[in-house]
Amino acid sequence: MTFGYVPGQTVLKKINITAKPGQKIAIVGSTGAGKTTIMNLINRFYEIEEGEILIVLEGDGANLSQGERQLLNIARAAISKAPILILDEATSSVDTRTEKYIERGMDQLMKNRTTFIIAHRLSTVRNADQIIVLEHGEIIEQGTHEELIIKGGRYHQLYTGAVELE
Repeated sequence: MTFGYVPGQTVLKKINITAKPGQKIAIVGSTGAGKTTIMNLINRFYEIEEGEILIVLEGDGANLSQGERQLLNIARAAISKAPILILDEATSSVDTRTEKYIERGMDQLMKNRTTFIIAHRLSTVRNADQIIVLEHGEIIEQGTHEELIIKGGRYHQLYTGAVELE
C-alpha cells in the first residue's frame, strides 16, 4: 500500500505486510517512521492511495466467534448511511461490560434513523419509543417502557423476571 495524508506527499511507500492467524506482528522504528499510520490504515481511519488492505476472515465469517460477528455487524452499521437500522439480538453474545459500551455507541448509531430492535435482554429496549410485545404471532401489548410497566401485563412480568423469555 502507498499512503499520504496530503495528496502527492507520500508517507508510506509500497508497504506489504502479511500476518497469518494467531501471529503477533511488531512494527518498530523511530518517531515519524509511520508505525501509527499503518495501524490507522488497518483500522480504516484513512483511505489508502494505492494498493489494498485485506483482513485474515473467511468468506462466511466461520473463523469468528458469535460476539466478533456481532461487533463486526455493528461496525458495518456504523459506517452505513442506511435510513433504517435492524438490530437482531445485537448484544446477545457479548459480556455485560462490553454490552454497556456498545449501548452507549448505539445511541449515536440510531440517531436520525428508524431502528427496529429485537432483544431478549429487556434492558436494551428500555429507552425505545415503542415496545411491541408478541405472543404466538400476535401483538398483545404495545407502548413505552413506562406505560407497559404501569399496565402490569406480560412486559411487566418479563421485565421484572416474574416469567422468562424462552
